Amino acid sequence: MIAFFRNLDLTKTNAYLLLTPVGDTNVTATVWGQTRTKNLSSSFIIHPRAVEHFSFNKQFGNTCNNMSFPVFMIKSSHSVSVTAFVNGLDSASSYLALPVHVTAKEYRMMPVCQQRGSSSCVCTIVTSSTNTEIILKNENHGTVSVMTSEFIDGTENVTYKYQSVPGKSLMLILNSSLSYVSLESDEDFTGLLALANNNISVFCGTTLGGHTLSMEQIFPVEQFNLLFYPFFLPWLISSKGFRLKFIAHYNCTNIKYASKSLFLDAGQYREFRLSSSYTEIDSNKPIAVLQMTEIGSYDQDFVMLPSVDQYTQSVVVPQNLRGQFSMQLGFNKRICVIYTFNNTRIKEYNVKYELGPLKLDHDGKSLKMEAPHACCLDCENSFGVYVLRKIPETSTADRLYLHLHVAGYNFTPSQVKLLRERERERDRERESII
Repeated sequence: MIAFFRNLDLTKTNAYLLLTPVGDTNVTATVWGQTRTKNLSSSFIIHPRAVEHFSFNKQFGNTCNNMSFPVFMIKSSHSVSVTAFVNGLDSASSYLALPVHVTAKEYRMMPVCQQRGSSSCVCTIVTSSTNTEIILKNENHGTVSVMTSEFIDGTENVTYKYQSVPGKSLMLILNSSLSYVSLESDEDFTGLLALANNNISVFCGTTLGGHTLSMEQIFPVEQFNLLFYPFFLPWLISSKGFRLKFIAHYNCTNIKYASKSLFLDAGQYREFRLSSSYTEIDSNKPIAVLQMTEIGSYDQDFVMLPSVDQYTQSVVVPQNLRGQFSMQLGFNKRICVIYTFNNTRIKEYNVKYELGPLKLDHDGKSLKMEAPHACCLDCENSFGVYVLRKIPETSTADRLYLHLHVAGYNFTPSQVKLLRERERERDRERESII
């Protein structure tokens, strides 16, 4: 599933995808969605190590310049890596799209709110199934404007407006697939709980004057975890540093970081600035962690930190068709990383904590980073990785446009599932004693 924030103006914003095969097989892929006037669909073939630069402006701009509720489904014959971008004079954001099998029925909202201007904290919920019921549980998360959009009988676009207020639950019923729910507020409603009877996808971030400043596809609650390391960002630490946001799903959650300790209850969050990224984040119960950056006086971006359990042994990163991008890796311990391009091993690195930036020529191909098992005696064989891309066609002398996103995750049975299984086992033991 791919979504952008509502009222995407393709006359002022360039929205596109970079798709590349994960394996060595040709991939047939289709991108499709709906507008008020017609169905949108485009199919193509991607060869191994090639990159498909799919521009929504070129594919659909002639028939739909303004996408009120932009949501799309991507289907492919084999596994692909998909990164979504929004780029314009006042928009710069990107995120790694998660596969549908990672989506779930329970989410905590995680908007990122700017400290300036008339920015909005925004989350978008989209459905891939028909007859989806969504309950928004607002415990103490401020007043949130809610707008829904769906297509009835495949053609008629129907929208409704609601409000989510503290202390009450709001039920939404969405009859069609690719339905769209927009949550917007000038208050930070991080921690607001969304429950659904079918799997949903959730995207959160910031808008300012209709422009997208940051956007990320967020994890469901079942992918919350216990142990994290922030990415090493020396180019940001030397300026404004970065901020972390912890989001709790359970009461009495104890989080330890930077020689400090804090307690959060269900639906609460805590945000703070950090000057050093060499920090272990350890929680007694599953949490989510956002790492937020500030670039100059204009832009703010963020990534959803992978937990150590979600580190991967290899990633495939698509290069831009034009422009230069820098890639930097973040690790938890010492690691040996091999950089492969066009099936040729280019270079091997034995590093600790960080590598980069790597400046790469733009040729529309993909590159692979991997950590072999037998590389050095004290090396780890998995890592977290982010990609930083500079957008030269819109950057100016006083304003630098950057895209920051995670390059890959490894999804395994979650700590939340294990915790719930233990709780059910304790309940069964209590019942047997009674």
